[in-house]
Amino acid sequence: FKIFPPSRQLFVKMASELLTQHNEPLDRASLDRQICSVTQKLDEIKGQVYETINKHFNEYTVSFDAVSDMQEELEALTQKVAVLKENAKNGKLAELAANASEQRALANQMKVTNQTIAVLKELCEVDARLTAFDEQVETGQLALAAGSIVAVETFLQDENNTQNGLCDAKIFKLLHDEYRIKKSQLLSHLDDLWRRALVFHTSDVGHGPVCSIHITKDIQGSSGQLTPIATILLAFHALNQFDAKMESATRAFVSQVLEPMLKHPNVSTARKSSGRTVSLTITSLATVTKGKRSTAAKAKAKAQELCAMLHAVSECFAFFQECAFKGSLQASQEDLDMLRANFGLILYKQTAVMLVKESLAPAVPTSEAEGAAYEIVSQAATEAELAIVASMNLDNDDSCILRNYVADNFATQSNKKRQNILAEARELMLSDNFNTIEVSHATERGSPFEASLQQADGKLAEQVYRMPTLQVSTTTKQLMDLIYSTLDEIPSSNPEAAVQLFYSVRDVLDLFRAVVPAHSKAALEGVPQPAVVFHNDCCYIAHHLLSLGHAFKSHVPSDVGMVATFVDLVSVFRGLGEEHLMSMLRKQHDLLMSTLKTTNGFSNTHQTERYVEVENALKQTIHELTILAKVWKGLMTPELFRMVMDTLVSGVMEAIMQQIMDMHDISEDETHQLHDLMRFLSESVAPIFKVRGEPELKPQEQVQAWPKFQQLQEFLTARLTVIIDKFNAQNWLFTGDELRGLVKALFAESERRNKFLQQID
Repeated sequence: FKIFPPSRQLFVKMASELLTQHNEPLDRASLDRQICSVTQKLDEIKGQVYETINKHFNEYTVSFDAVSDMQEELEALTQKVAVLKENAKNGKLAELAANASEQRALANQMKVTNQTIAVLKELCEVDARLTAFDEQVETGQLALAAGSIVAVETFLQDENNTQNGLCDAKIFKLLHDEYRIKKSQLLSHLDDLWRRALVFHTSDVGHGPVCSIHITKDIQGSSGQLTPIATILLAFHALNQFDAKMESATRAFVSQVLEPMLKHPNVSTARKSSGRTVSLTITSLATVTKGKRSTAAKAKAKAQELCAMLHAVSECFAFFQECAFKGSLQASQEDLDMLRANFGLILYKQTAVMLVKESLAPAVPTSEAEGAAYEIVSQAATEAELAIVASMNLDNDDSCILRNYVADNFATQSNKKRQNILAEARELMLSDNFNTIEVSHATERGSPFEASLQQADGKLAEQVYRMPTLQVSTTTKQLMDLIYSTLDEIPSSNPEAAVQLFYSVRDVLDLFRAVVPAHSKAALEGVPQPAVVFHNDCCYIAHHLLSLGHAFKSHVPSDVGMVATFVDLVSVFRGLGEEHLMSMLRKQHDLLMSTLKTTNGFSNTHQTERYVEVENALKQTIHELTILAKVWKGLMTPELFRMVMDTLVSGVMEAIMQQIMDMHDISEDETHQLHDLMRFLSESVAPIFKVRGEPELKPQEQVQAWPKFQQLQEFLTARLTVIIDKFNAQNWLFTGDELRGLVKALFAESERRNKFLQQID
């Protein structure tokens, strides 16, 4: 590097002085003279270096306030240098420096002096680099200019250079400002050249896009000089900007070239050279479809398009390698190979991931007819990737995404099959379709009984398995059909595929448990019909799970066949359906209770206004029960319907009885009014339980609270003698406390009443 003449001469002279071995004996006077000489030379050097830097990077003279201090420090350091050199020669350090503290001081000063000398050398080198920078940029030597900037940056970032006064702070700041300006200029100049060196362009010609990549090998600067693209890349690398620029170029390649090719894979490539610029054009070809084609023919045509696209992608990589990473006078081929590998790896990773996601994954066959076409695509993907690895000098182990994907055809096909099954199932689950369809034992397939399990009379023992007639949602029926169609492929599949199909069905069932309750949460909690339909769906699925594993376990590998069952999910689905049904029943029960609470009790019903108020509340309750019955009769089995209505009606009757029995005083007029209200409820509730096509049952056989409710009606109008007789005959269903409360509320205090109360106790 260029060193200014005065500085260089003084450095050489001082270094030779320090390294010269003296033959004459050294005394203290001689040592002092040498120290003084070295100090003067160091001071002279420092002044000249600072003055030179100031003249180069500042238009006015800067005064140095710390000159005297620097002279004293340099003098002490020079003494240490001379003494230690002489001590190293004849071992007289102990005579010259009698005490240990002076010896340590001399040793420390020697170290600092050497550091000062090193800093002054580096300052001269920095000055030379910054002075030569403009000429390097003007002549197109951008890699050298970048190297100079990096060397200056290294010096400025070294904190040791500013410690202990080794470099004047003003000089240091002057250099730092100049460095920052020149680095900004260089980056701006490189960015301008790079934008013109690599250009991506996309246009639409009607039947598809036309993409082009333009690379200018030698870019003309503002002063007319030509800069090779390789020089620009080396300069970016020296400034630690290479990866960022290549990632930006990769994003542009993906958006302007790769994505259009993925959408229109039927392409052709062509190269064209014009002066210093070389272009690669990728043209989309029109796809002609003649008549109906078989699945195999469609797959083959699609495979040919993908092969053309894969070839075009490998051609893009080869184009980059040939046009952007060839050697030049300013760059060795070894350096360019390293940059080519770095850029190639960045570009390859994004390209390979998109090719797998957008091209190879959709091409994975789902039937045997598509298998031959996929083999063609697999071979083309392998060849394209090997070509990319070779052209971009990539590591073969780190660049095998495409080959790994197509190598395991079975895993790829199985995963796609599984994804398609789950996607179809999820679409059914999210359809928000609550329409129902009737299913029965006769309409459903699957049975756990085989001919070998027939009873002695020749009849199959299917009564314990027979599914009742249900109304299930059409989507759940379609879901079960999907499950059976998936399992139907097991007998014709190889063992590995059979296992994958089996677990795909289990995934569908797990997906149902997770998706449907969450997606339909509002409807299941707020509307009576969806909750019942969901309960039926769960029971319907649970019924089929009893036999699914039994029907297909013989077609899966023996080690899997031992656990190939769905029976473990039966209780899970039944519990899921019951949970939502009970939640809905609790909500309906709460609604009925809130309606009854509007009466504020059953007292004073002998008053017309109170009677009408209570009667209206009972009518509203009966209306709500009637609506629920109409909704549920067609959805529930007769047994479930009676059980559910029994729960609700019994809850209403018990609430009414509790309110009446809580009354402390009931007049004779009130007893007749209460009796009429209870009779009205009984007569209105009885028809609710009638189910078409089912034998009619007596109310007391259907409602648990009915007998006690009827007895309370009788109790309200009965004479005390009749009440006592039935008590003696143990015909009352009331507890002792309930009897005691009713007797006290209905009958005035008398000897007979008191005696009966004692009898109750």
